[in-house]
Amino acid sequence: MTSRGHTLIELAAAVAVLAVLVGASLPRLAVAAESARVDECGGVLRAIWSAQRLHRLETGAYAPSLDALAGLDPAIAPRRDPFAYEIVASGAKGFRARATRAGGAWRGSIEIDEGGALSGHVADPEGRRVAP
Repeated sequence: MTSRGHTLIELAAAVAVLAVLVGASLPRLAVAAESARVDECGGVLRAIWSAQRLHRLETGAYAPSLDALAGLDPAIAPRRDPFAYEIVASGAKGFRARATRAGGAWRGSIEIDEGGALSGHVADPEGRRVAP
């Protein structure tokens, strides 16, 4: 006679194996999710960079605030989650824009300058870092 079901021990073993696999993959999933957020942040910073170049062509100087750039690119509209964006320095010759990680376990900031160079990173409490 053949058995049609699984024993409780077989089911417990299967659940235990699944729990180990899920537990091992969670840190990687967190880093992958944060990497996607950082990539999106880099896209917004590049939109700010592009709008700043247009603003400089029109006015001769870089914009001192994001409000001055909002009409040039919809991607620059005020955003706060999960990054807060700001212009930290601007003038006739250059600018720096910063995105600071707001909320959650991840902390850090990413910047872009007038040359389009992205710098910085975000990190979690365990020290895992994600950079653009």
